[in-house]
Amino acid sequence: YSFLKKAGDLRNILSHNNDVCIPADNFLSRFKKIVSLVTKKTDAYTICNKKIIYTKRDMSVVTTMKMMESQSLSHLPILDDQYTVKGVFSRSTIFDYLSINNRIAIDIKNMQIKDFYPVIKIDGHLNESFIFVKKSDDISSLYQMMKKKEKHGKNISLLFVTEHGNENEKLEGIISLADFKVVIEIE
Repeated sequence: YSFLKKAGDLRNILSHNNDVCIPADNFLSRFKKIVSLVTKKTDAYTICNKKIIYTKRDMSVVTTMKMMESQSLSHLPILDDQYTVKGVFSRSTIFDYLSINNRIAIDIKNMQIKDFYPVIKIDGHLNESFIFVKKSDDISSLYQMMKKKEKHGKNISLLFVTEHGNENEKLEGIISLADFKVVIEIE
């Protein structure tokens, strides 16, 4: 902020007295870098996580949960052999399953991911949603979409990046709200 404030002050001086000073090369270089970062459009594929950790419908629930724990993940996409998304197993899946089925206990050791149908379907989660987006979608609109939440509405937990934003396409990356962090090194 202070650098941009100085640049604004310099602009005002130069617009009224164009022979008072000349910006140094390092100042101009830094200013150009900031302008480039601010004006450059970034697409979904640029920021998405391309190293996709996933589960399959016939994988054991215990194995999936251990994988989530070891990777510190709250969600795992469920992919088929063509790498298309068939659902999501999340930390809330078991709670949702128990809630819908009015059960208190389940035999988790012998269960597979597919046993949690319908709460693993893309649209089956009670408090969260997942959206498919195009690789070329601009991240500013995606960020606005993810952070927007209607009162008592579902949170958008993940964006699934495919070529054209269709759920029947191969998953190419995943975006969570944390992926929108932009690290700018100006100095």
